Amino acid sequence: MRQGRQIRVPGRSALRRFARQAFCGEAVRGRTTRLEKIMNGKVKGYIDGAVSSITYGMIPLFTIPLMREGMRTESILFYRFFIATAIIGFVMIYRKERMIPSLKELPAIALLGLLYTGSSIFLIWSYKYLAGGVATTIMFMYPVFVAIMMRVVYKEKLSAMTLFAIAIAIMGVYLLYKGDGTDTLNLTGVVFALLSGICYGSYMIVVNKNKSAASFSGLRLTFYACLVTALAGAVIDASAYGGIQLIGSWGAFANTMLLAVLSTVFSCLTLASAVRSIGSTITSVLGAFEPLSAVVCGILFLGEPFTSSLAVGIFMIIASVMIIIMEKAKGKIIASLRGTARPRKDE
Repeated sequence: MRQGRQIRVPGRSALRRFARQAFCGEAVRGRTTRLEKIMNGKVKGYIDGAVSSITYGMIPLFTIPLMREGMRTESILFYRFFIATAIIGFVMIYRKERMIPSLKELPAIALLGLLYTGSSIFLIWSYKYLAGGVATTIMFMYPVFVAIMMRVVYKEKLSAMTLFAIAIAIMGVYLLYKGDGTDTLNLTGVVFALLSGICYGSYMIVVNKNKSAASFSGLRLTFYACLVTALAGAVIDASAYGGIQLIGSWGAFANTMLLAVLSTVFSCLTLASAVRSIGSTITSVLGAFEPLSAVVCGILFLGEPFTSSLAVGIFMIIASVMIIIMEKAKGKIIASLRGTARPRKDE
């Protein structure tokens, strides 16, 4: 009598694997696994980009209480960026990144540091005269300033959409300045916020146009900018007031640590992670959470006023920045699509 083929009964491990594949969506093939890894990376990138913008927008939430306690601007700068420099330095040592610059890199580091210092100190000065959310929103216009400076300095053409975005931004600032019609914003504060955005826009141009700066990793760039800003704050404070002001209370200490760790180090690290995962364009678009975070924190925790004209002005500024970002990305996207559509030689 001929024996039939033996039927293999799957073991427990095989049954578990089948159940995970059927009910938990576990990948069956290697390609699906790679796709899931890519998608998980993209989701993480979106989260990192949003978190980076939200935490950076919380700068006035920690800075304004320090100012209300009487801490000087220069001392705030020193503590914030000294602590951030130390933490980022430890991260660089852990990642085995080069910290000591070459002599050729020093001029670029000095220029970037001074521009970053200017942006930071002008922003804090603007908090003396404006609500934190309004000042942060005006500073957020830096892509508009980049477009204008690139036209003036490098003779780059401005598209019709970019000109339209600039016009929207100007109208948005005008609405912010006029307020509700009964009381205008403080002009000094508006000027300081604009200068902060101009300094940061100049910083971004140097990062992209200077050969030494363009070769820095995001972590090295942040380390040098924080280091120079901390030194500048210490020098200004010591020369003007004879020394760095001590932190006066535990509440001030907590705000200083949150400002340095959460709104500086954590924000910068998640920003770098987002750029690696989803690219600079989408990360820049997610930057819209920055002024929104500042406005919401100001209303909920700092008692800052909010009117319909302020809402419209903030919306117009954010919209103008988004238009400029997408307009810059349009050419790259079209080129990428053309490259994808072009058939390969082996097809």
